Amino acid sequence: MARIFIAIDIPDNCCNIVRDRLAVWRSYRSDSRADIRWVRSDNLHLTLKFLGDVSEDRLDLVYSASRQTAASHDAFPLYLSGTGVFPGTDNPRVLWIGIKGALDALCSLQGDLDLLLERAGFPTETRPFSPHLTTGRVRSRRRIARFLNTYLEEPIESAPFDVKEIAIYKSEITGNGPLYHILARYPLGKVVIAAQGLS
Repeated sequence: MARIFIAIDIPDNCCNIVRDRLAVWRSYRSDSRADIRWVRSDNLHLTLKFLGDVSEDRLDLVYSASRQTAASHDAFPLYLSGTGVFPGTDNPRVLWIGIKGALDALCSLQGDLDLLLERAGFPTETRPFSPHLTTGRVRSRRRIARFLNTYLEEPIESAPFDVKEIAIYKSEITGNGPLYHILARYPLGKVVIAAQGLS
């Protein structure tokens, strides 16, 4: 069995923005003594579908659904913008950075992926798709209000980036947090790769 999820990778320039902001947020957390476990900047991704434990004999179904979904969608632009918490400030559990841009294209991609996986026997999503990057998880509500006052007022925005592929990851739980291993990448169907070396 392997813990599997399907995601969109975040480019390095956006990860660098988040990495710099995480350093600032950690200092706020230290000042407020809020109990937060931060996500490593090299683990940032936009989850399209979390499947949980998948047996080896069913992985081909995941590969097939992901490949078909990617092939039927064009590339589209997104960018990072804003911060928030799930499920809300009264009971914060997850800290996130928002995603904006071609959200119709993103939601269509995610919806088609979910549908194909459902047809392959995987449970469909019960909650509405809410695109975001998870930056941290609140381990205790003690002293969290003071931190959130600052976190939620922090402006953050990246330059647009093109989504050109989706990726399948295996998550390995360790004592130092999860490690993500890439299993496959599938380019979106009409991505045009510029020819190199032509005169």
